[in-house]
Amino acid sequence: MKRVVWFTAGAVAGVAGTAWTQKKVKQAAAAAKPRAVATRAAGAVRQRGADLIDALREGRLAMQQKEAELRAELDGRPGEVVEVIEVATPTRRSRRVVRVRVPRR
Repeated sequence: MKRVVWFTAGAVAGVAGTAWTQKKVKQAAAAAKPRAVATRAAGAVRQRGADLIDALREGRLAMQQKEAELRAELDGRPGEVVEVIEVATPTRRSRRVVRVRVPRR
């Protein structure tokens, strides 16, 4: 009886291992097709482009904040800092810049 149990367990493990291996091989083959590779590459390029645009916007915002701060000091208002806030929604491309006067403490 022991041998039958172990034989059955081995057979089940073998079938399950074979099925799992076939599934993984099919997934790897599908991922290596030219269309899948091109899709992944295009997605990566889009993401890098979005990262670059975000970095440029962040740099411009920092530049505008510093410029506003320097202009406030130049105009003789050293106690005031003008904070530039970029207001936008993720779905809209148009953005508006709001300048807020923040008194220094």
